[in-house]
Amino acid sequence: MTSMIVRFSRVVAALAAVAGLSACSLGPLSEPTPVVPPPTASATPGTSAAQWHGPLQMPGAGQVLLTIDDIAVVGDGVGQDLWGVDLSSMSVIWTIDAGWTLPVMGDSTGLVVMTDKDVTVYDPKTGAVIGQAPLTPRPIGPTDATFAPVTGTPPFTAPTAARTSSPVWESLYWAGNGFLVMGRGSDNTVCARPMVNPGRCLWLGKNMWTPAADFIGLSSYVIADTWVNTEGGVRKISDGKPAPFGKDAGITPGGPVYYIGTSADRVFKMTSLGQVQGTGPGSATPWDVTTNKAISATVAADVVDADPASPVYVATINKADDSDTVTAYSWASGKQLWQKDNLFQWSSQIGLNGGVYLGITGLGFDRTLLMLDATTGEELLRAAYDGGPEADSAAGGGLILIITDALTAYDNATGQQQWTAALPEEAKACWFFTTPHYLAFLSPTLNLWALDLA
Repeated sequence: MTSMIVRFSRVVAALAAVAGLSACSLGPLSEPTPVVPPPTASATPGTSAAQWHGPLQMPGAGQVLLTIDDIAVVGDGVGQDLWGVDLSSMSVIWTIDAGWTLPVMGDSTGLVVMTDKDVTVYDPKTGAVIGQAPLTPRPIGPTDATFAPVTGTPPFTAPTAARTSSPVWESLYWAGNGFLVMGRGSDNTVCARPMVNPGRCLWLGKNMWTPAADFIGLSSYVIADTWVNTEGGVRKISDGKPAPFGKDAGITPGGPVYYIGTSADRVFKMTSLGQVQGTGPGSATPWDVTTNKAISATVAADVVDADPASPVYVATINKADDSDTVTAYSWASGKQLWQKDNLFQWSSQIGLNGGVYLGITGLGFDRTLLMLDATTGEELLRAAYDGGPEADSAAGGGLILIITDALTAYDNATGQQQWTAALPEEAKACWFFTTPHYLAFLSPTLNLWALDLA
């Protein structure tokens, strides 16, 4: 189950917990000031009896970078200090004073932090160093004991001699399950590294991160936390071996071909020639990664959205006038279930979440939040939205959390309202984030609050 958090009628919205989260302000922050927590909501029908925990005053923190389980990783505003906050105990459980640059990534197997000189992996529960390696120019090719290319994967051919003169530009694409996926600009390659030894490249492949495919986005680089797109096809992250699907991934004469999906049972084959040439939308095909066959017919799409908890997927075509066509299909059969034109004109979709689909339509301060039944397209909720940052999906307890002067929770399977809860006063100027068990926010006065969603 996942949950989604949306703020409207305020100039704030939640951002994705898996992709980096901002607090109320990224600029200079005021000194911490004590805040009196609101009273616990009464346990009347439709009202949550859950209590806000806090405030926990942070020493100069500026933003929540990501969450790992119920731990919030908080960074200062100058890229120097990191703190790990256990939301279950509302306490700082570790401090890292080593400098950091974005992106900061990881999961329960390791927190990956990069500087302009090195990459370090920390235990997210203790802050202890798991592995570390310098980011320095290094030779590449068969003579380099550190980098051991996987050979025989056309069209990429490893260099026949070591090179030491070119500077190495390394970028972090993804981290999880004990591995890092990194790219190098000096030779346009991609490799996977173990978190315990991030200086060792387990395999080396041709990077499909080229100008022709730069719109794909880092979020599409890794498939189901298991495989990665390369110019030589889809590979398994852990050993570089070809995946049971995706041999055709790469930059082809017909345009970029790549595979996307957050879980193994919701993977799409994407082609993007029309997007590259500006002549029309790309295409998406639901794909079975076990049989390496299409599940249903290919559809026109610039963007696709799928959720393992939903029996449908949604394809969007973006038009030149900033309007769109949004179409829902059955995942199993490919049957079109509904279609709407100009549903999110001038604005954007939030996404598919269980049985509902959310988006924001309109322009500037005249905007509307829509909640639709994902199977029928029926409108379940329409509410004013004042033009704050877009909301996005977040990990957590199967709820859609909508924030105005209070917090309202909806079931993401049915769209039905479940409960409401009061908010601390300073919550009305903040961005929220969720973990598997908590809704939380960091205020401009450096106060961290958390609400137990269990």
